[in-house]
Amino acid sequence: QAAGRQPPAGMEGVPLRLVAEARLCCEVDLEHLCTVAFVNCELAHTPRAPLVIHLRRMRAFVKVRQSGDMTLSGQCGGEEEARTALRKVAYRCVQAGYPAKFKSFKVVSMKWAEAYRPAFPIDLLRLEE
Repeated sequence: QAAGRQPPAGMEGVPLRLVAEARLCCEVDLEHLCTVAFVNCELAHTPRAPLVIHLRRMRAFVKVRQSGDMTLSGQCGGEEEARTALRKVAYRCVQAGYPAKFKSFKVVSMKWAEAYRPAFPIDLLRLEE
């Protein structure tokens, strides 16, 4: 959750579907990253295809572009978990020899992965009145 916001009653443990972005502040060689830094990744052989890294602890993936832009998409526990995951990707890039810095983190969208089911019935016909 964003700082200070609390989920509605009954939605505390429900995972979030999140899209977040960050920058590495340097250009990276995606083929080198795929072979040296990451094990669970895919790289298509088209000119501008991103490196897709599947995260093991979350049901999410990170796309890393050659310009250094990173995008996380998938289920997370919240904003801090997404920030930590992108920080770990940036750290692995530093270990691979790039002068990467973790910058410009922002959450683009956040949705619940499951529907909200209140503990009381809702009469849609009465809501129309």
